[in-house]
Amino acid sequence: MSEGWSLTESDPAIFTALLSELGVKGLQVEELWSLDKESLDKLEPVYALIFLFKYLESHSKDPSKQAGKQEVPPEGTWFAQQVITNACATLAILNAVMNVPTTDVNPNIPKGVFCPPVELGQELGQLKSFSAELDPQTRGEVLTNSEKLRTVHNSFSRPNPFHSDEPQSLTSEDAYHFITYIPVQGKLYELDGLKALPVSHG
Repeated sequence: MSEGWSLTESDPAIFTALLSELGVKGLQVEELWSLDKESLDKLEPVYALIFLFKYLESHSKDPSKQAGKQEVPPEGTWFAQQVITNACATLAILNAVMNVPTTDVNPNIPKGVFCPPVELGQELGQLKSFSAELDPQTRGEVLTNSEKLRTVHNSFSRPNPFHSDEPQSLTSEDAYHFITYIPVQGKLYELDGLKALPVSHG
């Protein structure tokens, strides 16, 4: 039986180390305490925001509690669905990094803000190219079946002597979930691996 995916801690240093281990250069994950302009200016350039929240299934199924609209994003936007438990942190990171331009010209960053070139590295570069034409669910399956991704993910996970390959329910009171927000062509998109499509917030 193959090793499953273990739970990853929500720690910016761990996320940065995970990216580095995957071969990414030029990116660093920072903890954000406020969304005010002054706080964001100190971190420029900001390519994406990863949000951790307590997951309530009742809210996810109630349209009145959901903002934005699910839609097919602009061409070139990379989005993968989550098809296995415990992978949402790494998936949120990948949904962010796969949308960061690898040149110093970024149309989604305000003019005048210097954007150092970002390198995806061989592993993620190949994954991005291979999955470019796939639908979000198939992309998620490709990621899940990547031994390299799973090994790196688990190397930063908390030890669990009672690990089980059985799916864990997101309905429990202790269930938390990661989602990513990115700017694309003047719109803010929410990339939630539990949804079929990205959500546009205008």
